[in-house]
This record gives sequence, structure tokens and C-alpha cells, in this order.
Amino acid sequence: SGAELAFVASQINGSNNNTYYNKYYKLVNDIDLNNINWDPIGCYRYNASSTSYNRAFQGNFDGDGHIIYNLSITEAYKKYYYYFGLFGIVHQATIKNLGIENVNIGSISTALCVGGLSGYTYNTPVTNCYVTGNINSNADQVGGLIGNASIGGEIRNCYTKVNINVQAEGFLTRLDVGGVLGEAYQTKVVNC
Repeated sequence: SGAELAFVASQINGSNNNTYYNKYYKLVNDIDLNNINWDPIGCYRYNASSTSYNRAFQGNFDGDGHIIYNLSITEAYKKYYYYFGLFGIVHQATIKNLGIENVNIGSISTALCVGGLSGYTYNTPVTNCYVTGNINSNADQVGGLIGNASIGGEIRNCYTKVNINVQAEGFLTRLDVGGVLGEAYQTKVVNC
């Protein structure tokens, strides 16, 4: 359910142990998130004293052909989060067989990387996934699927139908924007 998925996000984002890391997650139903402001699964953030926390999603997520509906992020649930999507930051994981429909992501003052599926992925294959909806962002790197996909990953058999509107604000010196990926570094893109 949406509540169970939100619970997983809260445990990964707040955990100081490995209880929820490197596990296998598989959807058994479609999930409607009901446009309730979403806290991404996996975060990299700073707290008020500028201490960094890396709580990346590290595991295997299989949508098993199911769909997550009505993902909405209109403000940062935690003030110091920087990566936004269903997943915030994903590190050495796998994501596959997942649809995300009717995404609504708005401008978030702390956002660096934004995507319907994930803000940032590192060394993570993403296979058979798609996203539909709208992203209005002031982030540096914005993609319909993933904001930034880096080093060793592969994006295969994925597509998006996402309206993207990006406005440069403040400190931004460049924008990397794409229908599937905002930026890709040492990442293969196949049949997308």
C-alpha cells in the first residue's frame, strides 16, 4: 500500500543501520499515492548543523509490472533534501518493471536533481520503467525518468510522457534537462 511504501522510505531515510539496505522489494499491487506530498525513498541531505547524511536506496526494487499513481512532490518534506522523485538517491541498486503515472513535481528550493523515478542514480540499472505526468522545477538536472544517472548504470527499455518546465534560479550556472535523463555520465541508454 502507499502507507507501507512510505514506511519503507522513512526507515531508509532515517536509519543508522543496515536493516532496510540491500533488500529485495517487490510490488504485489498497484499503488495510489493520492497526491499526498511524497518523501522520496533514499536521501542525501544536510541537517541544520551542516552534517551530511547519505541514506541512499541500496537494494532491488521490482515493480512486477505494477503502477504507482499520483506521485506528488510540491515541497521538501525534509528541509535539507536535495534529490527528488519516487526515489531520491539510488546507489548500486536495481529498479525494474515499474510504471509511475500522473507524476506532479513542483519547484523545490533545495532541489539539485529531479526525475519522476529518481533524482539521482549511481551504478544502477533501470529496466522496463516509464513515467507520465508533469515536472515544474528549478533544479540543475531534470529528467522525466531520472535527473542524473552516473557511472556504471544502464537505462534500458524505458520511456516517459512527461511535460517538463524548468526555470533557472539563483546560483544555477547550467541546466541539464531531458525527456528521459537530465544528465548521464558513463551510463548506457538502450532502446528508450
